[in-house]
Amino acid sequence: MMLIALTAFDQSANQKETKTMTPQPFLCALAKDHNPPLVPEADKYFQEAIALEKTNGWEDWPKIINLYEKTIELNHWKATYNLC
Repeated sequence: MMLIALTAFDQSANQKETKTMTPQPFLCALAKDHNPPLVPEADKYFQEAIALEKTNGWEDWPKIINLYEKTIELNHWKATYNLC
């Protein structure tokens, strides 16, 4: 046996409210403006890792990873981005 429940259809409850969106102003945000300052020692390791990556590539990969890890320990946000 099947029961069917009939309810009155309320058309006003089914209508969607129309809302207008106000455009938000465009804000250009640079990563360097919202991240901590770079430690000079960490940046030295980072630049060395980048140089090795550009010149030798995969040949020096263990050394590059080691440099990135040292850099990340010093909270260098660019190295964290590059290593992931």
